[in-house]
Amino acid sequence: MIGRQPFGIFIRVDGVPNAVALAEIIAMPEGMGLSVLGARIHGEVIGHAGTTTR
Repeated sequence: MIGRQPFGIFIRVDGVPNAVALAEIIAMPEGMGLSVLGARIHGEVIGHAGTTTR
């Protein structure tokens, strides 16, 4: 995890150079907090936006 905001966390995606993803946090169990910066997390990509070139 590389960043935290009240609405979610920003993460790097293994195997995808220069990719940064936003994991939106909609609900969490009471008393549970976000992981600390630098934590390794696991998940599944269920959708993504197209890429842009500059």
